Amino acid sequence: MELSSAEIEDRRFSSARRGYDRDEIRSFLHDVGRRVGALEERLAIERTRAEEARRELATLRNQIDDMLENATRARRRILAEARNEALAITQIAGSLEDSEELMDAVERAAAIAAEAEAKAALRLREVDEITAAAKDEANRTRAMARRDAETTCAEASRVLE
Repeated sequence: MELSSAEIEDRRFSSARRGYDRDEIRSFLHDVGRRVGALEERLAIERTRAEEARRELATLRNQIDDMLENATRARRRILAEARNEALAITQIAGSLEDSEELMDAVERAAAIAAEAEAKAALRLREVDEITAAAKDEANRTRAMARRDAETTCAEASRVLE
């Protein structure tokens, strides 16, 4: 049978000649009712915190997805630009007759491609770091909410025993 704190505090018993002290019973029920009420309030707070943690985790996941998408788009754009520049340089180099100018053009094309790859790799590393930090924070928040809920449930069980 589930009782609320108000039901515990308001409970009345019939009189008997031999029995327990009514004032003592009322006092005990009042104390138990207050403790149960406090635990109910704490449980409600912990449930709210857990729900907030779930919402925050969902928000972080969405942010991570957005960052990954942006990083992927940036990587593709950087590589496309590098390829286009390399192609343009190669075309210019094809029209050049001087081998020194051709070598300069090839070196510039290689440098542009390497720079593009480095930028793309840096963006992906940044996203990986942000993702890892967000996952760690979400795991810590979830563990804290679980610990608090378990503590509250354990306290409620002790009071109700």
